[in-house]
Amino acid sequence: MVYMTIRLVGGEEDKFFRRIVLDSQIKLDELMKEIQSVTIIPPEFQQIEFRSEELPDNLHPLESINDFENIVVKHSHLCHWNAYLNHVKKFNEAQEDETKQNSAESAQRLYNKLSGSSFFIVYPYFDIAVTKHHKPISKYLDKHARWIEDAVKNFFALSMFNRQNPEIEFEETISEKLPAVICKITVNSITHKYKITALNNAGKISQASRWDDDLIELYCYKLLESIGVGPRIVIIPHCVASELILYIGSEWLSDFQSFNSTEQATTTEITHAVVQMHLLAVILSLCDIHEENSGLNANSDPIILDFIMSNYRDPKNRFLYDNNIICSIRARDVLLNCDSTTRLQIAKDAIRKWNLMDKLGKVLELMDKEDFCRKMSDFDKKKQDLDQFVENVRSNIVEFSRD
Repeated sequence: MVYMTIRLVGGEEDKFFRRIVLDSQIKLDELMKEIQSVTIIPPEFQQIEFRSEELPDNLHPLESINDFENIVVKHSHLCHWNAYLNHVKKFNEAQEDETKQNSAESAQRLYNKLSGSSFFIVYPYFDIAVTKHHKPISKYLDKHARWIEDAVKNFFALSMFNRQNPEIEFEETISEKLPAVICKITVNSITHKYKITALNNAGKISQASRWDDDLIELYCYKLLESIGVGPRIVIIPHCVASELILYIGSEWLSDFQSFNSTEQATTTEITHAVVQMHLLAVILSLCDIHEENSGLNANSDPIILDFIMSNYRDPKNRFLYDNNIICSIRARDVLLNCDSTTRLQIAKDAIRKWNLMDKLGKVLELMDKEDFCRKMSDFDKKKQDLDQFVENVRSNIVEFSRD
């Protein structure tokens, strides 16, 4: 056995995973799994160097490694990131419609390729940057907004507010990356406001995910709602080409303050909110939580408006020592100044406050009663995955509570 360091390069700064113990006779496939467990890069996107040369395709590629040597790893799609930025620049500078259209479509294809390879999870700095860059691209292409609006009109007029003649209007979307609409429904002089996003666009970000994520994603939204960390959720079904598509409707929170506008909160309140959101992100495998979709309510409680599913390994270690799960420079600075003992105590207090173990089961029971869930394709497999997901979350909470 040897001690070694995995050095992740290509981001804003290199990241070192030190004191990793491996057998020098480790097989290549097992080594790639170990690299994935710490860097999140799926094996098919790993570029690995050892002693300044590409790692050889040998059965035991590290058999000559010495204690405390490095292997250098980067994501193979780094070149696509630079190409993506070039197309975004061309899009922003384009004067002709054809050039603008071509640049937007090329940028979208590269964005899909990057998202589908866990690139933005591996490099949180780029995830923050793409939030700014991709908003005009998504708005320009706007491929799915009409579907969402059609589903929303049918749902609120024919189901939720049936026979009440609701007035339904849509506002300009504020979505950064996923297609979304803002909907206002007025019934009996009372106005309800929702942000509607496409569920099925979410759980595809990581090809390394072990599960079909759509039912799990629904569960996580309902769980956050049940513990007071998320808004009230309505599930909006829509049938397109004989396939059931589900949208998430998040009720607008008038007292929500994003991290960009929480100057009134105290340092202690910010620290507790960040650590609690960090906890939920790692134990539920939530990513794409950033400064606009996370923050505080009027009571300085944490709020997560939306997210994308991921697949984090070793959640306790990530909770105690990782500072980049939430894509926010402010959150990262808070976590850098919060040691593992303080984090763990905040986590234990939050788990008790939320009655989290009990809520896991109650929300699962509610999901079992939802008719739309059973209409999903391959429902039995999805339900098995959800049951296993919940069991894993339970085990993680027990692990947190043990120390």
